[in-house]
Amino acid sequence: MNVILYQHSIQNHMKKTAPYLVYLSPLAFVPLVLLGPLGREQYSLWAGTIGLVLYVLTLLPSMIRRYGLHTGVGKPIIANLLPIRRELGILMFVFAFVHYLGIKILPTVLFGLSLTFPLYQIFGAVALTLTLPMFLTSNTWSTRMLKGAWKKLHRVTYVAGLAIFGHVVLVGISWQAVVIGVVMALELGSLVYAHFKK
Repeated sequence: MNVILYQHSIQNHMKKTAPYLVYLSPLAFVPLVLLGPLGREQYSLWAGTIGLVLYVLTLLPSMIRRYGLHTGVGKPIIANLLPIRRELGILMFVFAFVHYLGIKILPTVLFGLSLTFPLYQIFGAVALTLTLPMFLTSNTWSTRMLKGAWKKLHRVTYVAGLAIFGHVVLVGISWQAVVIGVVMALELGSLVYAHFKK
């Protein structure tokens, strides 16, 4: 009984906290102005990692349900993440945009660098572009207006995930590349599993 009450307490706390994190998210852009070139680069890389982790968290609830784990070990994960998935998606885009600004846009503008796009940056730009419509429609008004089309639009997240994977892997083999690789493999596997389970 105490465990259940504790879980409900965590869920309620997360539900109350998540909207405030969204309201405060513009502050994530402030260090881009305050830091020097080296600090800005490090901060932007950190922001990219945060965005990646948040993206993975948005995928977990649906993935767990497709594998039929929602009544077992996956139940607390779904209970905690599903109510705030919209906020997680918004924060993911904010940090991804901070990453792109700090790594590509600001250095190009401030130092007059040539506007070239290596393959890994193309994958990153595609991922950011694909997540923009989801960011703009992650609100109750869009859900009501778009109705059934809202779900179809947000299925683009799977394509965005593949673009993110391509971006991270082409940058270099790292723990981030391993994480997004495993998660995308499990995500696509869950879609196939759910399709043949019908």
